[in-house]
Amino acid sequence: MGKRGIPKFLVGWEDLPDEADTWEPIEHLPGSEDLIKEFRIAEKKRISKLEQQLEAAKTTKKRRFVKDAASSETGA
Repeated sequence: MGKRGIPKFLVGWEDLPDEADTWEPIEHLPGSEDLIKEFRIAEKKRISKLEQQLEAAKTTKKRRFVKDAASSETGA
């Protein structure tokens, strides 16, 4: 997000080095609607996958903690 909550997209310009990439508001990107839609769909999937991994890690940590606590109580 840019200033004032306006979304901006990092644009890599063809035939230019990465240093020439610029952040552009959507109104500067006419004709890019399909690309932006694809990007947003991919981002939602990526974020969902990360959230699932985080939840799985939390669950594993809880199980490990419960197992460790049970082992301590039995003296194992």
